[in-house]
Amino acid sequence: MEKIRHHYFPLLFGILVVALPFSKAIASITEVLLLLLSLYFHITKFNKVEIGRARSILSPILIYAALLIGMLYTSDWATGLKVLNIQHSLLTIPVIVWLNRENVARNYARYLGLFVWSAAISGAVTVVLNMLNNQQLANLTAKIPFIEPFASETDRLAFGYYCPFHNKIQFANLLSVASIIAIFLLAEVKKRLFWIPLGILLLSAILTGGRGAQIGLLVGLGIWTLQKLITKVFPSLKGRIGAWQARIVLIGAFLFMGLGLPYLAYKTVPNVNKRYGQLMWEIGTIRDGTYKQYNYQEFTSLRRIVSLNNMWTLAKQHPLLGTGTGDYPAAIKQIYELDGFDLPVNNHSQYLYCWGAVGLVGLGLFFFAVVYWLQSLRPKQLAYGFGLALMGFYLVSMLPDAILLRQLDNMCFPLFMGIIACINQRNG
Repeated sequence: MEKIRHHYFPLLFGILVVALPFSKAIASITEVLLLLLSLYFHITKFNKVEIGRARSILSPILIYAALLIGMLYTSDWATGLKVLNIQHSLLTIPVIVWLNRENVARNYARYLGLFVWSAAISGAVTVVLNMLNNQQLANLTAKIPFIEPFASETDRLAFGYYCPFHNKIQFANLLSVASIIAIFLLAEVKKRLFWIPLGILLLSAILTGGRGAQIGLLVGLGIWTLQKLITKVFPSLKGRIGAWQARIVLIGAFLFMGLGLPYLAYKTVPNVNKRYGQLMWEIGTIRDGTYKQYNYQEFTSLRRIVSLNNMWTLAKQHPLLGTGTGDYPAAIKQIYELDGFDLPVNNHSQYLYCWGAVGLVGLGLFFFAVVYWLQSLRPKQLAYGFGLALMGFYLVSMLPDAILLRQLDNMCFPLFMGIIACINQRNG
């Protein structure tokens, strides 16, 4: 029986990380199998439950616990149960990783590598498909099952590349996460071959046009770079040119990477220029009131502004406990109906969603889970910079989008938190 366990987990966990960039259905089925088999083998061995040093793996469960608390005072239990089902990975994936933490700690580089290569392949397929003209792409996607459809009238420069396997926000987030992981494997695990997928991932992330993910990636890489400049480059440079000179050089290098490179991309890359140009044009029409002359339902900036305003209104109405997990959708819909805009309901902030649904209590649990996980990282541990960069990305990308309401992000967020906790447990 133990032999079976040693074989099933690496196989299924490998399938899970490979499936994530391509198919939520396969990833979900694999997740369920992993949970059932992990619980079965743990129970049949009568293992004593000792959380111990590995408890930070379980920290995302606190976010799910906030939703469970919100069920205590919700009136719409049917909708509440749907919400719990959508976000169940915040509970199940930490349990899977915790029950198999020794295996994850031993084989983390293999699992992360599989994910990076799978994400790079999906990114490459995306880039190749977008070489077709609009009509060719629409005709092709109509013939292929299990991929996202494409509308031939879409302006892919203004609104970002077509993404065949997931919607744009989820796929852009996945590409950014995979890019950070590839840098970790290159810098810390010395996997030189990962320059190839890293290049594909960064190109795909730029062309896909997910602005929240791009800004989050920039912040995550900035955190990684700053940490390396302070801990690795500065001590060496200080000895050569002096402390103040070294500080000036590093500040200049950091500013160039954080501001200069994005500016160059905006000026020289058509996809970036038109994507952010579209943003500025939309904001201009909102300011001068001319947006109603256009099909403003497609204005992503207006939809975000309206969403944030409506979510803030709801949070102010229910500040302490929120509406309750199941009552939130109806409550936010009611505010949308009174806002004067003809826009679909959107949740464009993870923080305001938590506040509106489960109040300051739930939002506090969310931040406690994140802070607790971050404080479990140690500066001398292998994955310290990796963990800071990844969480930096997520905290920024959660500002314009409630990403944990979407299945793919809901799986990736606890998964990579758990893997990083396992790396630190092994190398602490």
